[in-house]
Amino acid sequence: MTQAFKHLLSPIDIGPFTLRNRVLVTAHVPGIEAGGHVNDAYIAYQAAKAEGGAALQVSGSTAVHSTGAVGAGRGLNASDDSCIDG
Repeated sequence: MTQAFKHLLSPIDIGPFTLRNRVLVTAHVPGIEAGGHVNDAYIAYQAAKAEGGAALQVSGSTAVHSTGAVGAGRGLNASDDSCIDG
């Protein structure tokens, strides 16, 4: 690791949490969710990033009201109880 990134793989405290490193996956919509719901492919996608070393992942677009969706068939939908199982 070069001097420019000497802290990248070191732990960091954020509030009451200690992250194992400073690797962050920013919010994005991978397009593998099923009808706006979490599915096995979405879980595997997130797990692979964690196994690859990312200490913090910010989930992508999640609508909490039907007017907040990013587009038909894109992002997660948490605007009604159909999202609970996921």
